[in-house]
Amino acid sequence: MRKALVLVVLGSAVGLCGCGPGGTAALLLLLLPHKKSKQKFVTLTLRSDYGEPEPAAGTHRYRKGSTITVSCGATPYPSANPAGGTRFVCTGWTAVGSDLTSGVEQRFTFTISEDTAINWLWRTEHRLTVKVEPLGAGTVSVSPASSDNYYAEGAGVTLEAQPAANCSFAYWKGDATGTQNPLKLTMNAPKEVVAVFVPQLQITTATLPEGEVGAAYPATTLTATGGTPPYTWSDVNNTLQSYGLTLDSSTGEITGTPTQATPSGGVTVTIVVTDSSNNTAQKDFTLIIYSELQITTTSLPDAVEGVAYSFTVQATGGNASNYIWSISGQPSWLSIDSSTGELSGTPPVGSAGNTYAFTVTVDDGLQVASKPFGLVVNAAAPAVADFEAYPTYGTAPLTVTFTDKSTGTITQWEWDLDNDGVTDSTDQNPQWTYNTPGWYTVKLKVTGPGGSDTCTKFKYILVANNIWYVDGVN
Repeated sequence: MRKALVLVVLGSAVGLCGCGPGGTAALLLLLLPHKKSKQKFVTLTLRSDYGEPEPAAGTHRYRKGSTITVSCGATPYPSANPAGGTRFVCTGWTAVGSDLTSGVEQRFTFTISEDTAINWLWRTEHRLTVKVEPLGAGTVSVSPASSDNYYAEGAGVTLEAQPAANCSFAYWKGDATGTQNPLKLTMNAPKEVVAVFVPQLQITTATLPEGEVGAAYPATTLTATGGTPPYTWSDVNNTLQSYGLTLDSSTGEITGTPTQATPSGGVTVTIVVTDSSNNTAQKDFTLIIYSELQITTTSLPDAVEGVAYSFTVQATGGNASNYIWSISGQPSWLSIDSSTGELSGTPPVGSAGNTYAFTVTVDDGLQVASKPFGLVVNAAAPAVADFEAYPTYGTAPLTVTFTDKSTGTITQWEWDLDNDGVTDSTDQNPQWTYNTPGWYTVKLKVTGPGGSDTCTKFKYILVANNIWYVDGVN
């Protein structure tokens, strides 16, 4: 141990090396231990969960009063876009000692005055990757937006799929599933989400078949394309049900037997199809239900032997535009027009007194209606000729209309309108113009199965150059 020399003077001292008169002095030399001076040191403790701070995490020793620069290191860490999709961003620090408390700096300088602890703060961020399938079928909006697609851990993000024209959103896949749109995510890890789009959902059935009361409705299954099967079908206004029909919600099949006819022109049926992603498509159809098909003619007029017969059978209900008529059990001379229902034919001479039984049938493609008939054939009545004309006089040119008044069964008319022995018309009710003045005799010959008859009216028509009317006074 080093020692210090100490000089002690006892008595009255006049000087350091001598004594004055009458005084005494004594010198005492003492050797005392020498006390060594101490230099002050303090500690700096650094803590960081991530990154490569400077100085490194741990405890460091510095002289009190030293100026120290600290840094959290590179941020984001380990890089701005790490392969794993998770990064850490330094958000500041907290401290105890040397008058430090907290800050947002990622690098700062201070004077250490005492033991000090600094804790670097980090925020965890995860990458969100959003994709679309197929490419170009739609877009996805992200809220809130991020310039580099990283979000703080625990942050809420909303994705909304927006289909392009003629496309529909189907579902999410990847780190999110389901059909909810918009979709809410919590960023608790890196996520990759794919929005899947499909062709737009649409009903492809063009029309509904027509039906008839009392007849099973034609087998019909509605069809759709696009969207994401399976589909769910619905009749928005329950129109089908009100007419006795049922729509299968899972298959789109319409079945049943109509119970009532629709108004003329039909009724509107609104059909909606929904896919598994809750996309919908709607289409209006016209439903036509005809009343029950039936032949309304109750009986047939009698026929006359040797005379052409014609009568049109009537029907109601069903689809009149699709009527097809047929006949069975009829005599060989009788037929029916398949499109109009007209019965026609000529009963042969000698068939009078017969009643022919047969069945008439009408079919509209959905229903068939049949009805038996009996056709009576009568003997031909004798033909008796007679006629009238108007006007019967006037100036040339004079146009006269002749009206047949004959009775009996008549099949032929022969008019000699100017009595020259030549048939001028075979119409039943002809019209004739006289251009030359004079008296004209008119003759009508009628013919039927029962024979012929002639009616002649002499000087029946007067055609004059001029006519003067006398009133009996002037």
